[in-house]
Amino acid sequence: MSILITGFKGNIGSKLSLLFDNFVGIDTKDGKDLLTCELPEGVRTIFHLAAHAPVEWSWQDPVRTIENLASTVRLVHQYPDAKIIFASTGASIDPITPYGFSKWACNEYLKRFHKHAVILYF
Repeated sequence: MSILITGFKGNIGSKLSLLFDNFVGIDTKDGKDLLTCELPEGVRTIFHLAAHAPVEWSWQDPVRTIENLASTVRLVHQYPDAKIIFASTGASIDPITPYGFSKWACNEYLKRFHKHAVILYF
């Protein structure tokens, strides 16, 4: 398997997954947590769309929100040579919420520690 889509049952992921005949999807809607699930072998491209959101919830549960960074770190270290296309947000440009901060931290981690990352701002 060469393509992994995290958050593949979300708004963007569900549409993106229609473009591929063969991919592995990980989504909390299937009871799979990126921090603990078994990750597939042979992944060459990752569309990392999964995140604990929305912004309002991040104020109520900032510890869960910071798991956005932990799951990104796990993917970077599991797949050091894969291309990672990361779904970021405008909230990460000026992070004034726990959610925005978690996305900003993911952006910075990818920039510094993964040589094949692309960050998309939706």
